[in-house]
Amino acid sequence: MSVPTEIGDLPNISCPMDPRFQNTNVSRYCFIHYVDYHRCLHLLGKDNSSCKIFKDIYQRMCPNNWINTWDQRREKGNFARDCKTELD
Repeated sequence: MSVPTEIGDLPNISCPMDPRFQNTNVSRYCFIHYVDYHRCLHLLGKDNSSCKIFKDIYQRMCPNNWINTWDQRREKGNFARDCKTELD
């Protein structure tokens, strides 16, 4: 199975299968992709198009109120993960 590399490669109704989350609640899948997106922005820069795949996935999977809450917490510095220094 090939991994989609562009947002246009993703199906419109779902996100690609991720073997890390076969038997996991969707909330973890959502959270990890949110963190991965912000980690990617920090590591590769805000203009890097490679990060967009993570953003597209978390925007499809996460409820908007979760995303808004996480954004507010990141801005205040009290988010559960440090997207700038944690790499695992």
